[in-house]
Amino acid sequence: ETFMETTFREISQWAGILGSLFYHDPASEKGATALRFVSGQEAAQAWPFGQPEAQTCLETMAKAAEDDGLHEIHLEYNRLFIGPSKLPAPAWGSVYLDPENVIFGIETLELREWMRASGVNMTLAEKEPEDQFGLMLMMAAFCTVSDNCSEAAVRKLLEHHLLPWAYRFLDQFEEGAGTGSFYASLAQLTRITLLDWQQRFELYPDKRKLFR
Repeated sequence: ETFMETTFREISQWAGILGSLFYHDPASEKGATALRFVSGQEAAQAWPFGQPEAQTCLETMAKAAEDDGLHEIHLEYNRLFIGPSKLPAPAWGSVYLDPENVIFGIETLELREWMRASGVNMTLAEKEPEDQFGLMLMMAAFCTVSDNCSEAAVRKLLEHHLLPWAYRFLDQFEEGAGTGSFYASLAQLTRITLLDWQQRFELYPDKRKLFR
């Protein structure tokens, strides 16, 4: 087996679940599937990264989902990701990595270059920037099992394009979501998981200047 098959391949399913929760409305089919998994009884035991802290996060997410229900989480998704009010933590890399704090900024163009070079094609429902946090996790999920993507391509995605701004985004997102909520616990779970990936797969995030 190659390095990719024995290591990064572990990431695929879990990056896909996290990506879906940060990208898809929980009221949509894909969002609901991911929500059902993380609020199910098996998720807390099955999650392979960052235990036992990950288990605590998943148990809190399951409780929040049970208490609030799908409709409330759907409303929170709209508040945190869509608007119309100002978003507490915009989920696009270029907002953090571009001096102008704009979407479709420098990072969006750099990521598109990486996608072209790595054979990653995403058909998006409407014209939107590809450097959305959830989308990038889903790219990682795809890339770790794709024959087109090399280990170097996966490392470039994580070390250069995602991890340099991920923790700043997650901190602001968790604060905006509010203590004990489903999305605050999702931010905690994601942070714990990414830190485990860094240690386990020897990932070294590039030191990139953040503007937010």
